[in-house]
Amino acid sequence: MASPQPRPDRNDPYSLLEECLSADRPGLRRDLRRLPKRPRSLDELPEALRLRIAGSAAKRIARANALPKPDFPPDLPVNQRKDEIA
Repeated sequence: MASPQPRPDRNDPYSLLEECLSADRPGLRRDLRRLPKRPRSLDELPEALRLRIAGSAAKRIARANALPKPDFPPDLPVNQRKDEIA
């Protein structure tokens, strides 16, 4: 079993990229690097970039919450022995 990942610093824009959709990360990272000064907090970001990061993170959470939860009938042999298998 994998060890839990440390939570990103909620105020550091670069660590918040880990909470964004993977498809959005390269563009967001590029836009962060193009800023004249490295931002230390979200408050130092231009509003448009801050909204893009927040929107991408929200989409990732929504996608994760929308994943189907498998439900198998209890009479399946593998389901009857799940405690032994795990």
